[in-house]
Amino acid sequence: MFREAIKKTKNYTTNVVLSMRRLSGKVDTAMFTAIILNQDGDFLSSAHTFQMISEYKKHQEQIKKNRARREELKTMGLSKEQEQAEMIKMLDHPMSITHIDFYVPRFKASVDVSTLKTDLHKDLATFRLKNRPPLGIHDFPRFFDNNQDMEVGTQLCRLGYAFNEARVAFAPKKGFLFFEKFSTQEMYPNDGMLTRLRTLSKSSNMPFEGKFIELSTPGLKGQSGCAIFDTHGTVYGIQSHTSHLPLNMAVPFPNKMQVVTLEHQVLNVGLGVHAVEVEKFLLAHNIDFWVV
Repeated sequence: MFREAIKKTKNYTTNVVLSMRRLSGKVDTAMFTAIILNQDGDFLSSAHTFQMISEYKKHQEQIKKNRARREELKTMGLSKEQEQAEMIKMLDHPMSITHIDFYVPRFKASVDVSTLKTDLHKDLATFRLKNRPPLGIHDFPRFFDNNQDMEVGTQLCRLGYAFNEARVAFAPKKGFLFFEKFSTQEMYPNDGMLTRLRTLSKSSNMPFEGKFIELSTPGLKGQSGCAIFDTHGTVYGIQSHTSHLPLNMAVPFPNKMQVVTLEHQVLNVGLGVHAVEVEKFLLAHNIDFWVV
């Protein structure tokens, strides 16, 4: 059903590898998806995938404050024991992020964070790559015509990087090193039915607001930022997050101690940013795109 549409979508879809080096020396990675919008080199993805940048900035600020405080303690004339006790309070947390990078293996280039534009409420982000490498792409996504009504029951598909992992090391003089040989970079499609058009309102536990589309299947880890498209390849939205709808029934599960516990069941459905929100976001930033 989606074979030809997947061929089209593959052309402009890529993965992005987030790498974070911790103060302890540990390197953590995550993978998500982005699509290429035009010949100018504009990429589109989900905003929440870039939230670790704010965490990185917070950690850097705290490390800077701790360093300044430690230098100040040396001039206060404290006893050795007092100074040592105060120094312990100023120790940096081993999980603090010291370096961060967003790498696009397909083009062997990193995201130019200075070009990053985000809307956390609409969960959209656009960016360009460092040094603007040639893309070699001539067919780009076509978004659903916002003057038409999307019909419930339409079969849609996602194409992103679920079930992948990246092997990354950190060298002080070279930065992050991506090991392609030990990393998986396979696109994974999963389809579903358009079940509802939803308007989300920002709440205490949900930052999103605006128009979203709901699919009968969940978005998978690594598919954030991927296109949601129909059998013709027309893009209806951008994968954002998975919602857990309560089924109002609990299933009993006995454990080894013969104590029965009740686990409440939910239906996991995927939500994508509606094409109308994508259009508004791109127009606001003067980014070229196409509609059908």
